[in-house]
Amino acid sequence: MLNHPQGTKSTFWESFRNPDDGCVFCSSYVSLAHAWATGPTPALTFYVLGLNPTGAGGRTFDFVPHTADLTFAQGRITTTKGPVDASWKVTKHGGFSARLTAPRGSEGRAGVPTFGSRIKVYVDGRMVWDGSKARGYRASTDGEYVYLRGLRGSHSITSERAGHA
Repeated sequence: MLNHPQGTKSTFWESFRNPDDGCVFCSSYVSLAHAWATGPTPALTFYVLGLNPTGAGGRTFDFVPHTADLTFAQGRITTTKGPVDASWKVTKHGGFSARLTAPRGSEGRAGVPTFGSRIKVYVDGRMVWDGSKARGYRASTDGEYVYLRGLRGSHSITSERAGHA
């Protein structure tokens, strides 16, 4: 939006510029920015991407994606500690792959979706959930997610169905 030639050089589009005819929708009562204020951005960030500050100043955060029928999401929240970046993708055979980068002084909890299967979870290539018990990061499950606690810094998080290599 910032660099689009027909935009207003802002993320707050109150009008639309047509290079040939000038300004389109330029009036005091038309706004093209209303969607940004009504909830899609926080819903996509907090729910779909699953990145949500949970503690004062961003000291703690959750990364619990809700993938629905999507295959990829990427985004950032900015806290007083700094940015928290996250991305995820659904992989072949019901697996999951994510990247998480958090600033110094913050700690996160990640939820890895199970997609209804028993899964193994890895952090930076090391198994932390073997399909039934924790092997690190105080892993636990509620059946829908395997939760990892105490994530600090940058990590790669992957999962695979138990029984798949």
